[in-house]
Amino acid sequence: MPSRDGTSTPTNTGGTYSRLWLVLLLLALVVGPASLRIDLPAARWFAQNPARGDLADGVQIAEFFGHGLGVVLILVVVATLDPKGRILLPRLATSSLGAGLVANVFKMLLERHRPGTLDLNAAGLWNTFGDWLPLLSHGQGMQSFPSAHTATAAGLAVALSAAYPRGRWLFVALCLGVGLQRMAVQAHFPSDVVYGGVVGAIWGIRCQVGLLGRWFDLIEALWIRGPNADPKSASPPSQGRSKVA
Repeated sequence: MPSRDGTSTPTNTGGTYSRLWLVLLLLALVVGPASLRIDLPAARWFAQNPARGDLADGVQIAEFFGHGLGVVLILVVVATLDPKGRILLPRLATSSLGAGLVANVFKMLLERHRPGTLDLNAAGLWNTFGDWLPLLSHGQGMQSFPSAHTATAAGLAVALSAAYPRGRWLFVALCLGVGLQRMAVQAHFPSDVVYGGVVGAIWGIRCQVGLLGRWFDLIEALWIRGPNADPKSASPPSQGRSKVA
């Protein structure tokens, strides 16, 4: 079926998501643990080499793709430039903002100092972590793991890639830019960014396939058919998004 940007939907959707699941598994089990080894060296490098001038401005601008306000502005752009794509706004919002909320739940399970709150020259890796189940007992300075901005960006990238496959590599690049920005401003360690991306991408996939994805399919089909449509006869919209990530 055609996607929102006019490209065709791959026939092997299951294979596409199977490959993405494999990538996420690799990130979670291999890249994530390996990134712990560079957490402190990377944080020290960013602390000693802050971005300046136009580069600093570019770093700050990169945050918008993973910021709640930035997401809202992107949704406004979608609604304005692609009126037929307004049907996808609930899915896009849930995939992005929902991913950030899920990451915030994980923050309440394990404390971790943000790089900017530590003496990086004296700290050891395990000193960056705190107690289990802190819930809301400490401030944002102890809510580094995982990165909610990166999770939001990953969830948004998955949803936009499904709706507009032609721009998928742009969306991936914007997501990576968010992760880089979070490290550059000493808000997160590399492993926080990796696991934030994993959390966001998993949530984003669930908004495309599985129970949650089918629920959105039904809502979008009913939206197209109109208020008098029979829910039992509704099927996914033929002009809807392509399930490509």
